[in-house]
Amino acid sequence: MGEGEGVTVATEAGVTHQIEAVGHGIPGQRCPSDLAWENDYRPLEAPITQLQPGADNRLAKVLDEEEAEIAAWRTHKAGSRVSSISGASEMGLLRSAC
Repeated sequence: MGEGEGVTVATEAGVTHQIEAVGHGIPGQRCPSDLAWENDYRPLEAPITQLQPGADNRLAKVLDEEEAEIAAWRTHKAGSRVSSISGASEMGLLRSAC
């Protein structure tokens, strides 16, 4: 999988619409800074790289998805604020930048 492939990138409004469409509200939103996102993602990169060589198929998929999410965020952060939805969204997790 290439960098950013397999990751759907949506606008903040798009993600808000998805959340509200399933009957949930957003009590408060705040915009994490680019530095906050880097501080979130950067510590994940070394463990991802270390785990990839011995990873079974399930772990490799998760590692690839996280790597793609990081790449997608870095690709899109300069031009616009985005929300990145990857395999984590299947588990109910969503990282959202506005």
